[in-house]
Amino acid sequence: QVTDYLSKELNTTFHIGKVDILFFNKVSLDDVLVLDLKKDTIASIGSAFITLKSFSQSKNLVALKEVNLKEGVIKISREKETGDYNYGFIVDYFATDKPKTAKKPMTVTLDDIRLARVNFHYDDYRKDYSPFGMDYDHLKFKNIYLFAEGLSTDKGISVFIKHISFREKGGFELNKFSTAVNISGEGLKLKRLHIVTPYSQLYLPKMNMLMNEMSDFQSFE
Repeated sequence: QVTDYLSKELNTTFHIGKVDILFFNKVSLDDVLVLDLKKDTIASIGSAFITLKSFSQSKNLVALKEVNLKEGVIKISREKETGDYNYGFIVDYFATDKPKTAKKPMTVTLDDIRLARVNFHYDDYRKDYSPFGMDYDHLKFKNIYLFAEGLSTDKGISVFIKHISFREKGGFELNKFSTAVNISGEGLKLKRLHIVTPYSQLYLPKMNMLMNEMSDFQSFE
């Protein structure tokens, strides 16, 4: 099996409890588990449902109709000594050593994205823990519900987030977040931004964070 092969190749654990192929373009996965090189969890997902619309190698296009994740946790972290991400070894494994050509990068489109009861953890172990408030270097979002549509990586990244809600370990609770997002070399552009918390509500027709190039995001805190 592919999971056994990857587990041996990468010296960690890739596990899928059950796989169902529905017709020729739909796949259902249950009990998905991915560990890092220290045997800590990168992702543990109860169920995932994916529908493919089309794939064109000549056009460098992957078009997905639906990605639906239910229950589980995703953990992203950075090493204290090196700053490497815990999933970096997976990226390195699939990276090619062949000289890169100037051909157009792969475009990915996704009609519908849904997450239900998913937790997300982020830890940058190079940074100390904050004793109060939201610690942006050590985040834990609980019970994330997300519904988004129209994701495209053509000419940057664009997506319409219809709903996000969660509770963060520091006490911040988000009842609703919705906006049309566009990320490109010009910066981050949001339209029809709507934020609702238990004690506040914010609506902005648009909000832009302009910059000279994508790498400028790394300097934003």
